[in-house]
Amino acid sequence: MKKLLLFITVSLFVIISSASAASLSNISIEIEKKCTESTRALANKLLLNEAEYIQLKKLNRERMLKLDEIAQTFSNDVISREAKTEEVEKAFTKRIRKFLTPTQMQAYFKYKQTANVRYIVAITE
Repeated sequence: MKKLLLFITVSLFVIISSASAASLSNISIEIEKKCTESTRALANKLLLNEAEYIQLKKLNRERMLKLDEIAQTFSNDVISREAKTEEVEKAFTKRIRKFLTPTQMQAYFKYKQTANVRYIVAITE
């Protein structure tokens, strides 16, 4: 009886783990590509070492997943979507400030400003 119960418990755990991993991978393919591209570009501008790159990529991935969720959740509410997006961006900046040097932070703000200008130009065209 104990072996059966243990077998069922382990089987359920494996099934649940597989299902959650599969759902993350379905969401993440496009986001992961964007994450890698933007992290590489930012890492080049900030002259990050490998440890900083890894930290940045992790935070960038989390940020992009949150932004994707916000875009889906608030697709019909522009004001809420923009407010939530701003919250995520502020939290991201606060978290990267913990491991970037002041010089790297200056470069980040310059990069962010340039990226915003490119985004605005792309929208208006």
